[in-house]
Amino acid sequence: MGVIMDALDPRKWAELVEELFGRTWGRRLNQVVLSFLMLGAIGLGGKFFFDDFIGKVVWPFTTKLFGSPNSGITLDNIESIIIVLVAAVAFFVIVFSLFVLFAVRAFRRRVVPQSVINEVAGHRSEGISILNDRPKDTTADLARWHKSWTDWRGKVATFLGQHFTKAEQLSFDRLGLVAELPWGTLPINEEHAHYLNQLAKQLTILENLIRVHQERH
Repeated sequence: MGVIMDALDPRKWAELVEELFGRTWGRRLNQVVLSFLMLGAIGLGGKFFFDDFIGKVVWPFTTKLFGSPNSGITLDNIESIIIVLVAAVAFFVIVFSLFVLFAVRAFRRRVVPQSVINEVAGHRSEGISILNDRPKDTTADLARWHKSWTDWRGKVATFLGQHFTKAEQLSFDRLGLVAELPWGTLPINEEHAHYLNQLAKQLTILENLIRVHQERH
């Protein structure tokens, strides 16, 4: 049963489309499909409400009531009929408005493919290795470490730009205020400690990114 429900999960299909056509075109295709599905649902609901319910139930009853010479129509009867019709229309509008709202929210809650989350975890693991790679107490080796870190940062920022939102990419690429952490003897000097503080914040951002998108699966 669980396998069947997973196969019918629309988010899984949306994820597959993004994997096949790429993030940009896949999301656009999913949005087009969602729009047609919502329009179709609204159309079917409108047909059922106005054609089947109003046309085949309410309207025949109303015309029979008004057409009967002994119907005994009073002002209260007319008011009741109008109230029922208005309530029915309002109910229809509310139900389909909620349907559209929940459908849009479900698809806006974007699910990143598991393979992409795994790659983020791989980048984070590489960043941890760079953090633990203590350079020798020389300017040349610190430059070597710094290049390794900046190359990693650029690669990760490019990857996030390809698979995540612009906001998520910028949160990694532009760190803003960076807290000073008690590194002990790991830094070889203050410059190295400053770099480590930035790297630590970047690793935390990746960790939170993995956690948030993993919870959506």
